[in-house]
Amino acid sequence: MKRTSASFRLALTGLILTAILQTASAQIGGLWSSITGLPTNTWRCCACSSNGLYCAALTYALPTTLYVSSNSGTTWTQLTNSFPIISGNELVAVATTTSGAMIGVVSNAQVSLSTNSGATWVSTGVAAADISCSPNAQIWLASGRSGAEISTNYGVTWKSLSQAGYKSVCSSDGTRLAYFDTSQLTIWTSLDSGSTWTQSFALDADSSQGGWTDIAISGDGKTLVASTIGDSTADPKNTTAGRVYYSTNFGTNWNTADTYFAAWESVAVSADGQTMTACSVGYGGDPDNFPGMLIVSTDGGTNWAPGPLGNQAWRQACVSSDGSTVLAVNSGNVELPCRGLFSSSGASAPFLSISAVGGGVQLTWPYPEAGYLLQQSPSLNSPVWTTVSNTPAAVNQIVLPTTNNTFYRLANP
Repeated sequence: MKRTSASFRLALTGLILTAILQTASAQIGGLWSSITGLPTNTWRCCACSSNGLYCAALTYALPTTLYVSSNSGTTWTQLTNSFPIISGNELVAVATTTSGAMIGVVSNAQVSLSTNSGATWVSTGVAAADISCSPNAQIWLASGRSGAEISTNYGVTWKSLSQAGYKSVCSSDGTRLAYFDTSQLTIWTSLDSGSTWTQSFALDADSSQGGWTDIAISGDGKTLVASTIGDSTADPKNTTAGRVYYSTNFGTNWNTADTYFAAWESVAVSADGQTMTACSVGYGGDPDNFPGMLIVSTDGGTNWAPGPLGNQAWRQACVSSDGSTVLAVNSGNVELPCRGLFSSSGASAPFLSISAVGGGVQLTWPYPEAGYLLQQSPSLNSPVWTTVSNTPAAVNQIVLPTTNNTFYRLANP
């Protein structure tokens, strides 16, 4: 598949450089497409395995229906045999095992697991409102308002954690855990599988951020991503709007995706912490000021951009371990009509940045980036792309003389 990064139009007047992003939303997170062959429905949640091969998605309206895919979402099967009766707030987690796909759901506030792609199910008896699992499905974490339990043997046996809460997540090896408590105001972290805990990030008790809504952890345990819902009565452009926060050092320091303000509901992150997603269904009564949106970062949170279709009621997205596959579900509401499921297969093109340097321009990107070439065209109307032959001045940059109406891109022929 041919992939290109964002193209830019350059206009230089003195030392003022203007770069106009042309195709960011189509490239961030790869090339997005609507998943066909499924009913137009309101979707609750989705999950994918570590390699992106196995996927699952739950419909929102009762009776809840679970669909699974074993080919990265190309085709889907509705599960009808032995599927647990679903009611309430259901969530789903998926992981790949040597025998196929292991799937977990929260059904009637209890965890049920399947080790054969949903053909049969076993109730664990573990009470929960949310579940997550390691990429190889060995470690499962179930959490809710009454606490959390962990399994380190593929869900066979479970034990309570000494301190955990409303939403809990763990690294691939189970040593690093994070959660936010029932007040939804404080994030805690543990470096020793939950034996001891450290307060990482506390919102003010009177915070109009509305409290934490979700938290995710990278497989390597270094990166955390968390979201707040914000205040629906406030100006969406001020500090009371919902925020997406991320930490690349396991909660020691936190940053925000400051460009985007919404009622954030869910977040996800790849195993290496590079690909992040955040979803918002929006406030139903005020879609203009608080729209639903899906944003994606493919460089560890430094840059963010909208995903497919712009302002829609995005409920959840999931990311494969390598970040090459992203699956997103849309629940829809009165103002933001349902759109169904969307997928992005294939890694995103690397970011191409531009700045003025002396009498020329400096283009920077992750160089060498396997398979990508820097190209230029004098126009975007019937463009003629040619490979830039200049030798990079450094391992991640190239300096070119100023030219009018020149467009640049990174392309994977």
